[in-house]
Amino acid sequence: VNDETTVQNTGRSPKAAARELELLIQEFPILGMTCAACVRRVESAVTAVTGVSKVEVSLATETARVEYVPGAFDFDVLSRAVVAAGYEVDAIAETEELEETLRRRDKERESETAGLFRRFWLGAALGFPVVVIGHVHWIPALSDLPAEVMRSWWVVSGVLTVPIMVYVGGQFFSGGWSAFLRHDANMDTLVSLGTGAAWLYSTVAVAFPALFPEGTAHPFYEAPAVVITLVILGQALEARAKGRTSQAVRGLMDLRPLVARVMRDG
Repeated sequence: VNDETTVQNTGRSPKAAARELELLIQEFPILGMTCAACVRRVESAVTAVTGVSKVEVSLATETARVEYVPGAFDFDVLSRAVVAAGYEVDAIAETEELEETLRRRDKERESETAGLFRRFWLGAALGFPVVVIGHVHWIPALSDLPAEVMRSWWVVSGVLTVPIMVYVGGQFFSGGWSAFLRHDANMDTLVSLGTGAAWLYSTVAVAFPALFPEGTAHPFYEAPAVVITLVILGQALEARAKGRTSQAVRGLMDLRPLVARVMRDG
């Protein structure tokens, strides 16, 4: 009924009339995005918000550029939609100047990068002996160890892998569980399912070797150890690159003149 009324009264479709409305554009910092799938989920969530005409989400700058209709758009509704999708809107940035936001985000990224590298080095330190134990047959002097001795080493390997999964890669399991509760899937789901299945299979193979055909009860603890550690390394390098990009942008902003003089008529 509303569409027919619009066409009769104005001779234009509702879409054409909407295009003539004055639209505003604003950027909102989005927290928690880690991959292209996150970008698509945020875009879908924001697009569904009433009053939003167009949205462009950037993973590199961690922002959502929203084109909206004044009066019909509500920031609180957008924020709830983003949270429901599993992410957050940096509400503090709304009350800050751009330079203050960049400086604050620089400090946050520095802290995030340092934490990721700490977890990577811990994962590397614990994962190295796990990899050696998992491929001990490649070492000529240790290639003929008895099965009982190897099982003892596999137990050590499994124990060393626990802190890698709980501390180094704990975010993947919590993120995967959150995605599951939202009936969704993301990179955390992939990493947590893959590494969790490998660890559980390995533990069953070590604890109950009789369940497997003779000579096949071989664990793969090195798989979750290596996968989690390398993914954390990738995230650390990405966070450091984002921090350097932000610093470069802030450096360019610092070069702009604070005062401009306009000369008229010579």
